[in-house]
Amino acid sequence: MQKVQLYIEGERLELFKDETVSITQSIQNIKDISKIFTEFTQSFSIPASPTNSRIFKHYYNWNIEFGYDARIKSSASIELNYVPWRNGFIALNGVDLRNNKAYAYRITFYGETINLKDILGEDLLSNLTPLSNESLTYNMTTVKSKLQVDPTSSSNKIIAPLITHTTRLTYDSADTSTTGGNLYYDTVSNKPQRGVTWSDLKYAIRVHTIVEAIESHYTTANGFPSNIVFSDDFLVDTNLDYFQLFMWLHRKKGSVEAPTQVTQYISQVNKWTESTSDTYAKMTIGTSTTSTTLVLYANSNIKNDLTFTVDSGSSSIQYQVVIYKGSSIVFESSFASGTRTFGHSELGVLTGSFYGSSYTVRIVQQAATFSAITFTSIKWEVSGQVYVSSPTPIIFNKTFDTSDNGNFNTSAEFEFNILEQIPEMKVIDFLTALFKMFNLTAYVEDGIIVVKTLNDYYASTDANTWDLTATLWQSETDTWNQAGSASQGTNQMISKFTDTNQTQIDVALPFKQVNFEFEGLGTLLAEQYNQLNNKGWGTEKYTLDGSTYDAPNKIYKVSVPFEHVQYERLVDINLNTNTDVQYGFFVDQNQQPYFGKPLLFYPILQPTSSTSISFIEDSTTNTALDSYIIPSNSISLNSGSDTSNINFYNETNEYTLTTGFTGTLFKSYYETYISEIFNTRRRIIRVSSYLPTNIISNIQLYDTVTINFETFRINSMTSDLTSGRSKLELINLL
Repeated sequence: MQKVQLYIEGERLELFKDETVSITQSIQNIKDISKIFTEFTQSFSIPASPTNSRIFKHYYNWNIEFGYDARIKSSASIELNYVPWRNGFIALNGVDLRNNKAYAYRITFYGETINLKDILGEDLLSNLTPLSNESLTYNMTTVKSKLQVDPTSSSNKIIAPLITHTTRLTYDSADTSTTGGNLYYDTVSNKPQRGVTWSDLKYAIRVHTIVEAIESHYTTANGFPSNIVFSDDFLVDTNLDYFQLFMWLHRKKGSVEAPTQVTQYISQVNKWTESTSDTYAKMTIGTSTTSTTLVLYANSNIKNDLTFTVDSGSSSIQYQVVIYKGSSIVFESSFASGTRTFGHSELGVLTGSFYGSSYTVRIVQQAATFSAITFTSIKWEVSGQVYVSSPTPIIFNKTFDTSDNGNFNTSAEFEFNILEQIPEMKVIDFLTALFKMFNLTAYVEDGIIVVKTLNDYYASTDANTWDLTATLWQSETDTWNQAGSASQGTNQMISKFTDTNQTQIDVALPFKQVNFEFEGLGTLLAEQYNQLNNKGWGTEKYTLDGSTYDAPNKIYKVSVPFEHVQYERLVDINLNTNTDVQYGFFVDQNQQPYFGKPLLFYPILQPTSSTSISFIEDSTTNTALDSYIIPSNSISLNSGSDTSNINFYNETNEYTLTTGFTGTLFKSYYETYISEIFNTRRRIIRVSSYLPTNIISNIQLYDTVTINFETFRINSMTSDLTSGRSKLELINLL
């Protein structure tokens, strides 16, 4: 028998002598391709001993104040025979009583990757406060500039691609009309209202910038229980399939600015500076000198008051204060002038229990003609008290002010706040969608979330092959023959006890077809493609060699919650020749503004193009642009240099009208794994073995197993840590 040591927050828990501690491990299960698994135990019990009751603060007694909080998982670790084995988290499920006395605590151990979901929770992308540092002005000059930058440069995190939210674009060198979306720039006749208007375009942000914001936001310094750090195996700037992806900043249908009955001038308050500080580290307001966003961190034991003060230098110009929590308005003042203070009763919605809540402030003016207001100070003050572990509260006070950076002046320019314009999507859903697109797997190693493609994971240079052949298992009392040592990448010859009397061989194919698709296929051309082809744009429906099966009868779907647009390369209607222009028309089949799912795409700069486009700057001016960014589903416009694209199926490329872009998501990231599953010789083999501690401690899910000269991959492995008996679900390698 092996001895199991279980620790929670560094303290060892006492175990029942006969309690079974069972761990199931799986990295990707062929029965559920799109899900990422984490090791776990079924709920098991530990005695309500004095030691355990002290650790769980006598949880059965609900009259104890500041007791153990079972809503939060605690860091934990497992040792086998006093050798470290796994780190993870423990959740307290409940307490069993006998004769009105605590008898046992019911707990569950989770692997480290579960912490990612716990930390991210229900947070939206709009909660990623570091993204506010990328906010920029939304005007003609900036949009024009971002339409012409090089998206392959890592310094260009924000671009303005040729994707329109309302206007359909065309190209006709013989058209005589003076208005509309014809991009042909007429050098003979002045047509200032013909072309693409700057306000028809929206910005897009590099996906890698969002991932970096996740790492910057979720840190212990910001009050979170641990840091989120991703490895640079896949999520790295040298991986162009990933790094060149951008997300279109499209929060609502149609234009960026909502139309109003009166002219509004909205100014974003920024450049906050800490004026006074408290010494209680866990009560902080996170910010930077360039950020527009303040973040309040607290917990349920904090009682606090917020005060917001604006010191206006004008007694005649009226303004309104609007406070946002993320992208939602949580406070709106009336219109008034002069200096104003909003206290606890007015800001009550912001107070109480909150955690990682981000707030932005806007000053709104309404007038036919804009007049700037100079504020000598705009100030947040949070004060109150917090109970830590004693009845005596800690008093704190902190102030953030704009005055240290000079006066704040309102502006007539509209600020494109990234947090208010980024699609409404949960952070965990964003990461999960990326994982599904590229068939990624994740596990924790030394505090870092290692993210790799499944192909790279199984191709690990650290992989071993374990030979479980030597001796058949006869009984639980047989003596173990411990394994010898060998170098990595070679067979680990072990005389192990494998129960061949209970081996099962099952069908490895649990479904007859696998569909890979994007959830968002509602834009005009994608809808038309579906109607003409009876399949979704970019959707792969896979069976081996296109064969049809009737057993089993289940169809499995890998569905990615992003929008997938079919782009249009414009043809000169007059000459019937291709132009260099490709654009996205983000409307529904009725050509009305469309909301849809978050859109990912590859931007491609057309530099010094032979096709100039007409760019409308204002009501009297349009200019010719021969350099502009077009959207694409392929990373290149030349399949001879790169075939990578974000279709699952090898569709006809919109720009080249060829099928040479063979590097689809399915081909590059799924085919090896999926085609092996569909092989008619594929089987699932279930065996039981009594594995010694050194095998359980060292075997990895990317390792292979040899039994009777046949090699297998581990689909899942369930180990009883006390007895050593392991149930292995294996897949034969062909």
